[in-house]
Amino acid sequence: MLGGGHPITSPKGLVAWGAFFALIWGLFAALFLIDLFSDNALAFRGVETTGTVVAVQRAHGKGQRYQPIIEFRGANGLSYTFEGERVQQHQTGEIGEKVAVVYLSDDPDKAIINDTRTRFNSLFGFMATLPGLLIGLFVLGVNFLKLRDERETGQ
Repeated sequence: MLGGGHPITSPKGLVAWGAFFALIWGLFAALFLIDLFSDNALAFRGVETTGTVVAVQRAHGKGQRYQPIIEFRGANGLSYTFEGERVQQHQTGEIGEKVAVVYLSDDPDKAIINDTRTRFNSLFGFMATLPGLLIGLFVLGVNFLKLRDERETGQ
């Protein structure tokens, strides 16, 4: 076996683990980036209006997370409803509360609550995944170089 030792801790095994680790964390980072860019694109390209919290529903899944249901009127005069981000109960707002909304004028069904907290959550999620991604890439790179050196020296 190249490099000796246990297969998992050999350079070959660590290259595989590093690649796996980098891939998993890279996927998480990509998901947060996609969410961040789509919300920011909507915020910059969209039309801003005021919406009203018409209901608050419990979000599916674990924990005490809730989704505010927001209603707003588009430029065409029609009323639209969408679900806001899943948040803690104290962050949903009260029924009847006014909130800033951004929507696409050509597709009013694409709407978000226009607050920096929503976009900050995506940015924070991306930043939280970076250490895992960088560790995976570091392990991959270092052990790939070790493996290459062992092959060149014939060990």
